Amino acid sequence: MSIDLDNLKNMGYEGKFWFGQPAQEMQVIFDTGSALAWVFSEKCDEKKCPVKNGRYHQSKSSSFVENEKAGQALQYGKGKVLGHPAKDQICFSSDSNHCIKDVSFLTVVNSADLSALRGSGLVGLAPTPPHKEELDDPLQHGVPGFVAQLKNSKSYKDDLMSVFSIYLSNDEKSPGKMTFGGFNMALAQKGKTEKDIFWAD
Repeated sequence: MSIDLDNLKNMGYEGKFWFGQPAQEMQVIFDTGSALAWVFSEKCDEKKCPVKNGRYHQSKSSSFVENEKAGQALQYGKGKVLGHPAKDQICFSSDSNHCIKDVSFLTVVNSADLSALRGSGLVGLAPTPPHKEELDDPLQHGVPGFVAQLKNSKSYKDDLMSVFSIYLSNDEKSPGKMTFGGFNMALAQKGKTEKDIFWAD
């Protein structure tokens, strides 16, 4: 499965991802420099979360669970977000054939200095090792990294293999590609592009 990535002046790459049941389409940054996934919550007002492309309406998802008494903060340079640990279904495409249940992420209820962010959240792709208690009970012990959850997921290993790859274009008019479950050597062999391949195993 491949997801088109918008090139934001070679400073960031955004694409579509789906959260909840029924699935809600979200525009997120795919970030190889951080590990956790998060989305702006429907409970975050415009002053705290200046979102340009919508929020995650968790109240519309039948599979959403959250621990509102716990919180995690993440720093991005001068910017930061604060959210609650939550779990829901996530999907790699708009159909229901490529989804994983009970993936942990943060529902952000406060943020600062993120006004340049166009999307509604972020999916961190840094392969950081998780703590066992994070995988066993993320609502109480904190959200583990997104890639760490993929590695621990039977459905990811069975259905999507255990590799994902990223093709980054140097041209803002040409989309990049995020491919889950493999890689496209035709893209990797283009001489005038940047490319990186990241392995989940």
